[in-house]
Amino acid sequence: MTAIFKQKKKMKMESTENQTNKRREFLTKVCPTVAFAVFGISFLEACSSESTSDLGTTGVTDTDSEAENSDNNSTDSSGSDNSSDTPAYTIDGDTITADLSNAFFDNLKNVGGYFNFTNAGVLLLRTSATQVLAFDNCCPHAGTSNAWTFSATSSRFTCGNHGNSYGTSQGGTANCSSGATSGNLARYTTTLNGNQLIVTK
Repeated sequence: MTAIFKQKKKMKMESTENQTNKRREFLTKVCPTVAFAVFGISFLEACSSESTSDLGTTGVTDTDSEAENSDNNSTDSSGSDNSSDTPAYTIDGDTITADLSNAFFDNLKNVGGYFNFTNAGVLLLRTSATQVLAFDNCCPHAGTSNAWTFSATSSRFTCGNHGNSYGTSQGGTANCSSGATSGNLARYTTTLNGNQLIVTK
């Protein structure tokens, strides 16, 4: 009798598991389409994993900036402004040329604004009306490049991966992935002519 009871229980469990798997497969295939049809694209955008509002008002990564500007003149991954086909930036070897008047770089309009330009591997920091500094965006501790925040009061970048912060002064450079938990970020040469920024690594 016990063997029959165990056999029935096992069959019931297998049946329940099969139903659960079928339900999961149905939801995976059908629900996104239904949600899109009912709520539209804004619903899907609202469920995206990252939001620029979580990153503060003066600093974002380049992928966030692209999403932020998607309603006006969106910038594709090559850096061209779709509304005028004018590139927001070009990268030629170790030289980066950026058009700061392009909406892609809106976070650099004000002093204290910073931009994690991940496509180019640099952190950009507006220090005055006539100066934008550039730093290696590779964290000296463990190599993270997409978790930076900046404090204007301490003039330091902090990597959110392990909480280490690094200065923006020259000298005492902590190199990428060196394991260093303090020091200054590697700094690159910058030239600003009007709205054209040239960074040389």
